[in-house]
Order: sequence, then structure tokens, then C-alpha cells
Amino acid sequence: MAARRGVSLNKLMEELSVRALAEHDTEMRFRTRAARGDPARGLKLLDELDHRHGQSTDP
Repeated sequence: MAARRGVSLNKLMEELSVRALAEHDTEMRFRTRAARGDPARGLKLLDELDHRHGQSTDP
């Protein structure tokens, strides 16, 4: 993989590590916000967006 990208093995490992840490940070931020959120309010907001765009989720 490093050879195909034209980088050293150390540089490849650095790039992969940075990506893994960024993904982990993003997931942790999402989980923290989700834990503080109000599911009923979130669903209501999604329903309002669907209604505005003509995509009702009601059967």
C-alpha cells in the first residue's frame, strides 16, 4: 500500500493513525451529543423536515 501511494511505510502508518484517531474522535463526539439529546424532539424535527420536503413518514 505504501509503495502504491509512493510514500514510506512510516508515512503510511502516520496517515492511517491520523485517520483512525479522527474517526474515533468523531464517533465519541456523536455518542456524547446523542446521549444528551432528546429522542422525541429529534424525531419531531425529522418529521418536520420530511413534511417540508413532501416526504411524509406516516403510513
